[in-house]
Amino acid sequence: MTQLLESGDRKVILLMPKMQTKFKKIYTTEDFDNIEKKDIDLFNMKLDSIDNSAVINVLNDLITKDYKHFRIDPTADILTKILAGDSSDAIPRVHPRLTPGKVIKTIELIGETVDWNDIKNLVDTGDPEFMTFMNKVICDVLKISDPGESLTIQNNVNRNRKLIRLNTQVFPSEVLEAITASVNLKERRRFNYFKFKKNYKS
Repeated sequence: MTQLLESGDRKVILLMPKMQTKFKKIYTTEDFDNIEKKDIDLFNMKLDSIDNSAVINVLNDLITKDYKHFRIDPTADILTKILAGDSSDAIPRVHPRLTPGKVIKTIELIGETVDWNDIKNLVDTGDPEFMTFMNKVICDVLKISDPGESLTIQNNVNRNRKLIRLNTQVFPSEVLEAITASVNLKERRRFNYFKFKKNYKS
């Protein structure tokens, strides 16, 4: 679900009901409390010039209704899921000894060498150089030198990338064709804060 927050040209909010947790949750990719306020140019129609006030108003409304706000880093999120798997979907870790602490260390080492803004695209395209580097970092963290074990990790990374990554670049062609045939991917809906406020019930 958190991968749905990734849009670079729209402001996306993910709301999670309380369910079995102590509180309801809001997820965004931005920390709206720390966004610098800009002068608004009414004649500038570029998306990056759109004011965040409507989003901030929505967040404030929800926080008063007992939601807690969490900021997601999409790059860290997808790397974590690829390396650690997803137990709720029965997707295993890329290696049994890759503990949560070692996942964090692996991601930190990748981020020290590769531009953070490029990583998602490198994952999505399956860039051979990056995938080899990622495999080397995992093997270094786990102190693995056996070529057979390294190949298994590489295969597991590719498997998890395909199972977890929500991006059309990674989808098998038959899945992408089925989606394209049944969904109008160009259809967009504008968010209406006032309609949201009117219809939302606590």
